[in-house]
Amino acid sequence: MEEYGEHGSELMHYDYFCCDYLIIVVPIFKIQVVSGIKYYLTVELGKTVCKKSSGPLPFSGIQKCELLPQDQQEQVTCYFQVWSRPWLKEIYLLNTNCY
Repeated sequence: MEEYGEHGSELMHYDYFCCDYLIIVVPIFKIQVVSGIKYYLTVELGKTVCKKSSGPLPFSGIQKCELLPQDQQEQVTCYFQVWSRPWLKEIYLLNTNCY
C-alpha cells in the first residue's frame, strides 16, 4: 500500500468516516496483467484515535495512528480495484466499496 504514495492515503481517508482507519489485514489480494497491472484488494480496516478534523494525514502518518482500544474498536471491510502503469508512473483507483 505504501508504494501508492498519496493514493495509499486516499484509500484510507474516506469522507464518510470520522476517523482515519488503519489496515488490519489484507485477506484477499489478486493481480491481473492488462496494459498495466490491476490489483484487486479486500482490506479490513480498524478505527484509529486520529480524527479527520485534524486534516488528512499522509499514508506514513496514518501508519503511526494507534487503533482504538478493543472495547471501542470498529472495523470495516473495503474492496479496492487499482490499475497501475508503472512505466508511465500512473496509478488509478478504479473502484471502492466499503461495508
